Amino acid sequence: MLNTLGFAAKLSDTWTFLGRNVLAITHVKGTGVGDTTRERLQTGFAYRSSQTSKWNALAMVEFKVEDNTLTQTSSLARKVTVF
Repeated sequence: MLNTLGFAAKLSDTWTFLGRNVLAITHVKGTGVGDTTRERLQTGFAYRSSQTSKWNALAMVEFKVEDNTLTQTSSLARKVTVF
């Protein structure tokens, strides 16, 4: 399953809020093989000067979560924050 959702909201003439989420879930059939879940949440702000149009800026924070059950005896779980 793959799910993607994006959102943008204009806060003022110069500021915009941005958000996006991606969720991927993989179910593998077979003996000794597990499932994989990956989620990525990105949020940020965009600045664009409305009077002079000289300066543009983008700030973003990303949160990643991975859960991978490789076999019945081993698994991988990871959480990462990216600035």
